[in-house]
Amino acid sequence: MNLADKDLQTQINGSLEAVDEVCENCGKGFLTKMRNVTKEPEVFMVRVMRFQVNQKTGKASKIWSKGLLPENICVGSRKYSLAVVISHKSKALNHGHYMVYFHKKKIIIDDEKVFYNKPLKLDCSYFYLAFYVIDN
Repeated sequence: MNLADKDLQTQINGSLEAVDEVCENCGKGFLTKMRNVTKEPEVFMVRVMRFQVNQKTGKASKIWSKGLLPENICVGSRKYSLAVVISHKSKALNHGHYMVYFHKKKIIIDDEKVFYNKPLKLDCSYFYLAFYVIDN
């Protein structure tokens, strides 16, 4: 999902159908957006789109705009809470530095280092994957 266009909850609410986008230059698929949540899962994963494809050159580039991850989302009749965020820090798309953040425990795992009591900024340009779990 591209958090720069709409907030995450708005995108979930407006989900209707699966959409495959194809590069006009090479004819290959480069993006699949799932716009239809038919079953409320135990874990809801969001992949945040951090690249865009130049329609003239066909080359991908990183999106640097900040995206906002909400602490809670609703999917169907269920409420979910943010549990884990994976961030990708790099100017390149094919390599970089990944960090894992456990939201409720405020723990960041960064290579061989572990940081405790570190709050996550929920508006960031490095988000890659977010995992939400059912809020009991």
